[in-house]
Amino acid sequence: MAKKDLFFLKEDFIILRDAVKELEDKIIKLGKEQGIAAAQSTENFGHDDACQEVIYDERRVVISRLNEMRPIFNHAKIITPIPPSDKVRFGSIVELSNGRTYQIGSYFILAHHTTKNISYNSPLGQKLISKEVGDEVVHNGTIITIISVK
Repeated sequence: MAKKDLFFLKEDFIILRDAVKELEDKIIKLGKEQGIAAAQSTENFGHDDACQEVIYDERRVVISRLNEMRPIFNHAKIITPIPPSDKVRFGSIVELSNGRTYQIGSYFILAHHTTKNISYNSPLGQKLISKEVGDEVVHNGTIITIISVK
């Protein structure tokens, strides 16, 4: 992942932070379980080590997921939406001609928001940023007009 800031609304950042902490705690717990399973395996030398292998595999999956999330967390920046303007920007609520209304939000949408959120980094989010009421964007072969920006 490129070393660039990734913007998050506060509520999404809190969920990301908690998810990283949960994965870190799970790795520690599985490490302890793996140690116990290894000790039991040594006591029962020559018998099936399936329990130890299952814990090892689960721990490997959790470590992989944490390795994916850490760079995102490390480059996450909390952005407070600024008051409405005529242009679409981070935090804007945009009403479109296709009948949909979106808030331009975090790099990852994690929290439950009152308005449907799309990431500023999504294909549609990137097309909408800096546009104004009346501007058109083409998304998935459809022309969409910006009706309002709040």
